[in-house]
Amino acid sequence: MHYSVTKGCLLVIGDLHLSDKFRGQHKDYQGTCRWVMARILDMLLGDLFGVKEKRFTTREFFLEVYSFFKELNSTCRGNVFSVIGNHDISHDDRSDFEVFGALGMLKVPEYVDFVVGDTGIRVHFLHYGMEREALTLHPTMSNVALGHNDFGLPGQPEYAWYSSNSISLESCTNLDGVSLLLSGHIHTPAPAPSYVTMPSGKELTLFYPGSPARVSERYDDCIAVKFYPDAEGITYTPVEFGLIPLDEEFYPKQSKDDNPSKQGDNHETLVEIVGKLSGHTLIEGNILELIKHRPDVSDSVKKISIDLLTKQLNKAK
Repeated sequence: MHYSVTKGCLLVIGDLHLSDKFRGQHKDYQGTCRWVMARILDMLLGDLFGVKEKRFTTREFFLEVYSFFKELNSTCRGNVFSVIGNHDISHDDRSDFEVFGALGMLKVPEYVDFVVGDTGIRVHFLHYGMEREALTLHPTMSNVALGHNDFGLPGQPEYAWYSSNSISLESCTNLDGVSLLLSGHIHTPAPAPSYVTMPSGKELTLFYPGSPARVSERYDDCIAVKFYPDAEGITYTPVEFGLIPLDEEFYPKQSKDDNPSKQGDNHETLVEIVGKLSGHTLIEGNILELIKHRPDVSDSVKKISIDLLTKQLNKAK
């Protein structure tokens, strides 16, 4: 499916990772999600929802995000497009990404033509796992691509790293004729673009704008890329996102034992297990024994939960 946009500008933004469960070393990750949502427009590079989870855990946060996307669609006249990222794919129930698509809040195109007057560009969407799919290149307009993966350039600086897991751009012959590739998946923004010469002799520019979520990485800012019409046609420029200062966003770096992310994970583990036990027919029995005999909980998680619960019970004495 493809679309056409004929007014305004396009703004491309990296991984959002909106989540009502993740905590990490953020002082208020959900507050950060709300702050980021207030600054977004148009085109998204995938991994919209969740960090480790595929679905929001509370209906309250779901409705907040739904309201945001509803307003965003109104502002952008329904032109809200996204690449499918690896976190957007679910192999059991529908992910929230799929739900928001079914609700008409997101469009997942093959390409979008951005045409203003007599000039334009074609923006191709390279969804996760489909990086080598054939593209319908426009014969006269410039072609750019949005992706979501670890694209590599052998021999290039480390911010265009190439590992055994990378997709070598030189092997992506479908991108021969594309002038610019903006990719999500890599959260840390590249300090500069990288370049590769394709088999036809045409140059392809690769750039990672970075994720405004800063899930576990700490960097001062990331980039949004703005496409807009000027006297010479459609041009693009990097725009600093203006992220919250690091000392306001994150707790100070701490030792492993004092890591609030670890404490948060342990707390959530205990809450989840006790939540399961709340419906247990033998809840009036010894809760520590009930935890020990849960068949659907790993031994390591049982130990963490029992240790935490024992400490809390001892404090209450």
